[in-house]
Amino acid sequence: MEGKAKLEALTNAWYGYTLFAALVNIVSAFLGGGIFGFVAVPFVIFFSLFSLFVAWAIGKLLIKRSGLTRFIVLVFSGIGLLFGGLAMWKFVTGPWSFSGIVSAFVMGCGLWMQLRTLKTLTDRSVKNYFA
Repeated sequence: MEGKAKLEALTNAWYGYTLFAALVNIVSAFLGGGIFGFVAVPFVIFFSLFSLFVAWAIGKLLIKRSGLTRFIVLVFSGIGLLFGGLAMWKFVTGPWSFSGIVSAFVMGCGLWMQLRTLKTLTDRSVKNYFA
């Protein structure tokens, strides 16, 4: 697979993850919002749409061979892996609840996406695509 195809596949994977996390967060806001659910759900929907926009914008910049975007995404993916790993450790060693397990699952998927991003952006064919 060539570099551009790998970047497109990575962008599509981020779309999928963002939609999955949005659905989980919308259901969580609806069920756990209580009397403030009418405020929480639109708030979650707005930030989910914003997250999709950010994934789209970063994907377009990467496909257009933006070296600065690649560097920034590599840095933030590394930071995300570090702090996400610490948060997962805090969950594993802390008290467990159903909502905590759901949040940890979404976080685990996010960690997988960060790792996949690092792997894709450091791949030889992707590096050659940016050269």
